[in-house]
Amino acid sequence: MKRDERADTDERLVITNLTERLKLRYYTSFLPLVLSQSEAEQCLCDRSDSLPLWRSSSGKVVVFLPAPPKIKEDPHARPERLGRVIKRLAECYRLDISGKVALANEVLRTLFDATDKVAVAFSGGRDSLVALHLTIQIKPDVPVVFVNTSIEFPETRAYVRQLARAWNLNLHEVKPTVNFWKLAEEQGIPVAGRGNTTFMREISKKAGVKLSNSCCRRMKETPARQFYRAHGIEGVVTGLRVSESLMRKLNFADYGALRYSSTYNTLVAWPLYAWKDEDIAQYIEANNLPVNPLYAMGYQRVGCWACLQDMFYKDSRLFVLQQQHPNLYEAVRNKFGGPMMRLLQVWAGLEGEYTEEHLDGLYRPCDFAMLEEYRKAKQRRARQTAQGADSEPDLENPEGTDGTPVEP
Repeated sequence: MKRDERADTDERLVITNLTERLKLRYYTSFLPLVLSQSEAEQCLCDRSDSLPLWRSSSGKVVVFLPAPPKIKEDPHARPERLGRVIKRLAECYRLDISGKVALANEVLRTLFDATDKVAVAFSGGRDSLVALHLTIQIKPDVPVVFVNTSIEFPETRAYVRQLARAWNLNLHEVKPTVNFWKLAEEQGIPVAGRGNTTFMREISKKAGVKLSNSCCRRMKETPARQFYRAHGIEGVVTGLRVSESLMRKLNFADYGALRYSSTYNTLVAWPLYAWKDEDIAQYIEANNLPVNPLYAMGYQRVGCWACLQDMFYKDSRLFVLQQQHPNLYEAVRNKFGGPMMRLLQVWAGLEGEYTEEHLDGLYRPCDFAMLEEYRKAKQRRARQTAQGADSEPDLENPEGTDGTPVEP
């Protein structure tokens, strides 16, 4: 074998061995490999184009297991990876709280091994509180970034500032340069959450209401990214958890607990990826952590009070807002009441003429539950009609296929 051919073969073997190490690391802990500059030069052998890399300012190189190809390119790769990830996640979910803390610390240690220029994204919520507390055990003076969008609850602003004083945090409060109400007027009201684009596009068209989720990008992501860039931040700790949504689980399967974010141009860590609600509660109680007072008021989500992304949820924060912060709810109603009523009418399939004045009578927990049952019953009737009239009516079960009373 010629010398050039032998060298090329050796390089391929190095890449293959590195890929196997990456797979073992990923399917065990969902983490990339962190290499010193000299290790990277030896392992990658000028073939770094075949693996996703990130380089820190200190010379450390983070090597990632590539995300699976798109379904149309390889219909088996993504489902196979998702299956392996779900199996390993199930094992992680069964760990007790000490095991969950160990998983979180492994993610944090890997991040700090890659770079010491780390910040914590702190929203004032329970999850980011736990992530913050775990991080300051490693680096007490870590920068803590709170994005004050101008529509944060007053209790959240006071809570974050009080916690910063009590814990002597290196707090940085950053703000967007755009006005939320003006942005909503120009781009659309904030009902279009990520992961349900088709559903919301159809409702938007039928209701004649412009929807957008650009406020998250402009009000939160942009000021955070500007801060990270200005302060040389290379890694961000978040309180994101896999169990919170299907979209998050799919994303986690592709990229794991420590990934590169093009949005922030930094590494982003998910130390709480395997934690569930009860783990968060247990850790907070065991460590006597002070929580945002909004939770005691009945809120389950403590983000922007004017956000409508959970408008069609049974536990929408708007229902609590009506009771606990009537002045804030009135501000939302004054700005978005008409569009909200049109969206609600299309979502529920209500017939007839409805105006903004009907919103208060329909958009309350009990009435909303009845409205949802009406919507489901109407959908069932539409499906039955679409299936044809060749089946005999069920005289034994006049209520419907699932026992839910339907309109005559």
